[in-house]
Amino acid sequence: TPKHDMNAMFDPAQKQKRVSPKMPSHDRVDYIRAASWATISLSAILADKEGKQLFRCFLFKCFTEENINFIEATDKMRGTRQKDAKKMLSVEIY
Repeated sequence: TPKHDMNAMFDPAQKQKRVSPKMPSHDRVDYIRAASWATISLSAILADKEGKQLFRCFLFKCFTEENINFIEATDKMRGTRQKDAKKMLSVEIY
């Protein structure tokens, strides 16, 4: 995922700086799998590579991509064992 300009997310004057995420390939997603995304949990969607990417595209169009950025950042921080790295990530999240 490209590094996001957090200011562009909140400043209408910087709207053109928002980088649109790439839609997932339809070749790897059949109807049953895609239809299941309407009824499964968010955790299950985020665990599905194409489901997560489609969700990212949806959030981008709704101007709410900070939600998935936060989820990914906190997951990364949870997986970090080094105290200094964890502190840097928490500052970045904040």
